[in-house]
Amino acid sequence: MTALLAGMLLASCGASPADDAPLDALPERNRDPFVPAPPAPPEAPRFVCPDGWREVVDADLPNLVTCDPWPEDGPGDCADDEVHLPGTDGCEPIGAECPIGDDFSADAPDDGIFVLAGAAAGGDGTRALPLATIDAAISVAASGDTIAIGRGTYDELLVVNRTLTLLGACVEETTITTTDPATDPADPGILQIAGRGTVAVRNLTVTGPRGGIDVLPGATAAIESVLVRDTEWSGFFVIGANVDAERLVVRRVSGAAASLPGNGFAVGGRSQVTLRRSAIESAQGAGILLQGAGAALDASDVVLRSGRSQGNGQFGRGLTVDDGASATLSRVAIENNRDSGILVSDAARLDAVDLVVRGTTSQDEGHGGGGLVIQRDATVSLERALFSRNRWIGIYVEGTAPDAAWALEASDLAVLDTTAQELDPREGVGMGLQAFRGARVSLSRSVFARDTGVAVMVAEGAELVAQDLRLEGTLPSGAGMGRGLEVAAACATLTRTLVARSTEIGIVGFGGATIVLDDAVVEDTLAPTCELCERLGGGDAIVADVGSEISATRFSARQSARCGIQSLEGTLTLTDGVVQGNRIGANVVTGPYTRFLVETRMMYAQNERNLDAAILPSPTPVVPAEL
Repeated sequence: MTALLAGMLLASCGASPADDAPLDALPERNRDPFVPAPPAPPEAPRFVCPDGWREVVDADLPNLVTCDPWPEDGPGDCADDEVHLPGTDGCEPIGAECPIGDDFSADAPDDGIFVLAGAAAGGDGTRALPLATIDAAISVAASGDTIAIGRGTYDELLVVNRTLTLLGACVEETTITTTDPATDPADPGILQIAGRGTVAVRNLTVTGPRGGIDVLPGATAAIESVLVRDTEWSGFFVIGANVDAERLVVRRVSGAAASLPGNGFAVGGRSQVTLRRSAIESAQGAGILLQGAGAALDASDVVLRSGRSQGNGQFGRGLTVDDGASATLSRVAIENNRDSGILVSDAARLDAVDLVVRGTTSQDEGHGGGGLVIQRDATVSLERALFSRNRWIGIYVEGTAPDAAWALEASDLAVLDTTAQELDPREGVGMGLQAFRGARVSLSRSVFARDTGVAVMVAEGAELVAQDLRLEGTLPSGAGMGRGLEVAAACATLTRTLVARSTEIGIVGFGGATIVLDDAVVEDTLAPTCELCERLGGGDAIVADVGSEISATRFSARQSARCGIQSLEGTLTLTDGVVQGNRIGANVVTGPYTRFLVETRMMYAQNERNLDAAILPSPTPVVPAEL
């Protein structure tokens, strides 16, 4: 092999009478022709669509089939008493239809306590002589009673501290509200659930200028078919309590002050919340906030969407899991929020199956917009997850996890169409994945396509282990680069990898990087075209920069605009590979070549030049994004 390299060098430098002979004509190659076995291709993600979800074939990648929770024309524009939930055909009533010819729900028991807005004084709580206020009914109710609330609007602040059922006539026409605004986040909500009993709330609306429903320590709440809308500070607040909610809809929660959030559903420590077939929309803070050890959420068939920034232009997240809290998501859509779709931080835990996070936009000042942010000892597990049309970063992973655990484990993952922040100081980068500061990431059957600037970055002591990874069609940033994989002072071990149609570089290792490739194809790397492109690579498949090490076994580097492989004083150890159809097969700028380019059973074919020692412009690493 050393003799072969020497012959290649002489041919490239003009010192051999066989200058113009193709590599295949050299005696060394003809004596023992070698054709490596092709690399094993990566397996596509296995998206199995839940009932009611729609299969979507990617327009550019026909073997990528993802799942969409909405019909082809998207989620419906519903009336306030309606909701369109993931996996359903369109808008449907939140609760039961309003009764015809009666003021009370058809489910109201004959022995219930009846309340009707505007009822005459002196009522006894029967259907014939209802009470006029809900508070009056609570004061006379025994544990286990049902309070049947008739059509109308009730201006009351309520506290329920024993086992009772509050049953409205219907969501559209039974409203509990207040004209007494809160002046402090600690002020009680419109409906407080306290004590040690179980309080059921069904078929009504809560609205007004303070928090909506509070569930306080020790209490248990069963919520069904309830709308909480146009509240301040919070829509639903839980601390040290248990909540089971189905068909809960929270809309338009405001912060009431520029620097304070209005969270749709806030859950504090030592709380257990189950949320099914529900929607949190247009919260001015976080759609759902989980914070504190023991705060746990189990959510299924839920949508968190259209978060709004606070008055100071910040937040508008879909989901925050923080400070030791945990969340389990199944069949959840988190869409069109601001700042980040999901934030998992400070030793929190998230497990998600059948997850869609898309359309996250920047904060008002133009920063942020990540699909998923993982930081400070948090851990996340994803299965069948789609991140699409987010800004800045599809998935951001920072810092180590406890006991050297994986900060992110994901299988059957697609990260698509990530674009730059709306005001971007980093020259228009919209990465698919960034892992840095010691983060450990494990991926299986994953696709990153049409992200901007860099598909996957691993930096600052992070580790990536991936099987069946595809990085396709990375779009050029404002600075002209559209790299597939970038590793700097970190390590990446990839098995069955395809990097295709990158711009500038397919795979690059910078100082301190270690990259191990088994069964890899890097193809069709394009040259950048922009005013600043002279400082970028020129369309190179695999590049080892100063102080990096790249080992590749059973690989192909082909059809690059410039180099198939390039060593800029980085070490390339290549085995059973094909370098084919490039302008330059191998560019090694510093000798001795056997120090920086170690080859076993290699084939060079159909390159314009197989070995070149020209000094070409060196790429520069992308600076990792910071929150």
